[in-house]
Amino acid sequence: LLSSTKTSAFTGVVGGIVGTVRGGSVTLKDSTSYYKISAKDVTDSVIGGMIGSVEASELLTADATKVLLASDSNASVMIEDNGQGNNILGGVIGQVSGGAEVGIDGIETGDVNAEDDIYAITMETDYTGGLNGDRIAGGIIGKVKGPEVVVEMADVTNRLSILADDNRSRSGYFPGGLTGYSEHAILQLHDTY
Repeated sequence: LLSSTKTSAFTGVVGGIVGTVRGGSVTLKDSTSYYKISAKDVTDSVIGGMIGSVEASELLTADATKVLLASDSNASVMIEDNGQGNNILGGVIGQVSGGAEVGIDGIETGDVNAEDDIYAITMETDYTGGLNGDRIAGGIIGKVKGPEVVVEMADVTNRLSILADDNRSRSGYFPGGLTGYSEHAILQLHDTY
């Protein structure tokens, strides 16, 4: 799947293959998502390379390969927010919540040939006023939240570089190589780096 999205004044959920999975069971097998997302002046957005948000569902990715291509001039995912709301990015899944069970097996993110100084995920806040809310980015999953949420990753490789840039050095940024932010959830990691 090749996905290219450009939006402004955005609030909501975006996924390279599926926006939101709510209830039921989903399996992605041998799936590849090449995408470029540019979002400006966003507020309360959730963006995932394959799936935007997983809520109260069972999700299994088996031997799914996700490759994100960065160019010399632009990040593959670039968010310029307006300093308001919570903005969440994930290389594979934006957010997991609401009692969801997610199994991620055999996924590889990023381009092994990309130059080291090219950021695949970029979050910028040019807004000069007070910062309200969080900016969260994870190479595999942006945010995992909830006491009944279980995420298991096995044989997962993340090569996505993340840049969280604020021109006023404010707090509220949570970048992570695998997961940007986890709260009250169970994370099980095997042979993952």
